[in-house]
Amino acid sequence: MRRMYSKNELTQAIQETKKDISTLVDAHGNPRFVEADIETETITGVTFSYAKWSLSGTHLMIVLAGTLNAGQAVSANTKLCDIELPKYIRDKLIPIYSTFLSSKIAEDLEETSYSSITIQGVCDKITNGVTIATGSGISAPTYKNHFRLEFDFLVDSAE
Repeated sequence: MRRMYSKNELTQAIQETKKDISTLVDAHGNPRFVEADIETETITGVTFSYAKWSLSGTHLMIVLAGTLNAGQAVSANTKLCDIELPKYIRDKLIPIYSTFLSSKIAEDLEETSYSSITIQGVCDKITNGVTIATGSGISAPTYKNHFRLEFDFLVDSAE
């Protein structure tokens, strides 16, 4: 017959096995869970409301979100940010062509009519990390639009 555990016994067992993930490291002592703010460029008509990168185990996630003001176009190849990354992460980002790492499309949602325009973000490897820029230009929307660009890289095993 199976033994039934009390709520207190289960709670105690959970507390004993909990780990603070911020202290986990790989085989070389590098942290596996890191998060940092991204310093974005100042671009006329663009307001960033969220800009962070994080390493969560083996996933490097980069997120830029914000608004594009009505009537404001953004040229192609406009730099959005440079992100300095630790060497142990940089070394595991392998470009698929020259310095090119990835291209993402974001639907930019207009806040009144819910129509959208497309924003392309391009992520390239640079000496000390990555840079993100617009791929194609962004035509001036009729209304203020909200956007979110996300890049997710599987960087390596946990070793």
